[in-house]
Amino acid sequence: MPELDLQLIGQYWRAYSSVMLAAAATAPLAAALAWWQRARLGRPLPAVVAELGLVWGTAPWLWLALLADPDAPGRVHLVPLSDLAALARGPADFFVVQVVANLLVFAPLGFFLPVRFAGSAACWKVLAVGAAASLAIETTQLLAAHGRTFSVDDIMLNAVGAGLAALCSRPWWAARRVGDDDEATRAAELTQHVAGGLSR
Repeated sequence: MPELDLQLIGQYWRAYSSVMLAAAATAPLAAALAWWQRARLGRPLPAVVAELGLVWGTAPWLWLALLADPDAPGRVHLVPLSDLAALARGPADFFVVQVVANLLVFAPLGFFLPVRFAGSAACWKVLAVGAAASLAIETTQLLAAHGRTFSVDDIMLNAVGAGLAALCSRPWWAARRVGDDDEATRAAELTQHVAGGLSR
């Protein structure tokens, strides 16, 4: 049985515990807000869930991305795949964690955006939104967050993560049309998709 690298585990915990703790701490608030919008305002549940998923799923990762790292030198990596190649030459588990973390940053955005907004119901549109959002975050890191790195590879992975998540939610948005942005239509279509998926 391989020996656990406690130092590496501690490093991962320090890096990502803030995201997990923030998500756990705000989960009851998100659930209460969903209940209030559904019960008090009468809004369709799919729209409520999609909106909260967009915000609650993405905000903790953005918070982590914008935290300053005073012990690290700020760098700029503009050559595609150079950052990933450098990581691949290091420990395999560190490489996997970095890649998976970057894929997850905009996964909630990619999953819920086409469900909530019919105009974005296409994988290429979600990829474009993910890339644009990631570029904005990377630029903010470069200008405002001391010690953070601007990496083209991060932008690529963030966008791919959003696109893969959009594919996961495709059964709930594939049949939608650009004009279907009223909440009643969204609720009916999403309910039909969910019911059809459960009956299979």
